[in-house]
Amino acid sequence: MSDAAPVSSGVSPAARPGALVLTDIRRGFGDGHTRIEVLRGVDLSIAAGEIVALVGPSGAGKSTLLHIAGLLERPDSGEGMIAGERCAGGTVRSTMAETITRLRPKRSPRS
Repeated sequence: MSDAAPVSSGVSPAARPGALVLTDIRRGFGDGHTRIEVLRGVDLSIAAGEIVALVGPSGAGKSTLLHIAGLLERPDSGEGMIAGERCAGGTVRSTMAETITRLRPKRSPRS
């Protein structure tokens, strides 16, 4: 288990607009005394066009956070928003897929 500090900018993600906003994301694996809490209250806001590097030691939860941000995995608790659309924390995978579909640019039919 890692003792890495939660990812936080010191400003509540709800107070900052962003293309991706994660609030109080929590995720653990296992049960009972073998449970490992990988993400403990992560807050993150990334603006449209912003380039971000996620670095940390092995086992710190980088991949888990990216899987949650990419809607590949659900957090145990917390909320996620992409372009203002709620898409994590209690929603089902099909709803997350519908969110992605709504956010994709519409293509015009080829002539």
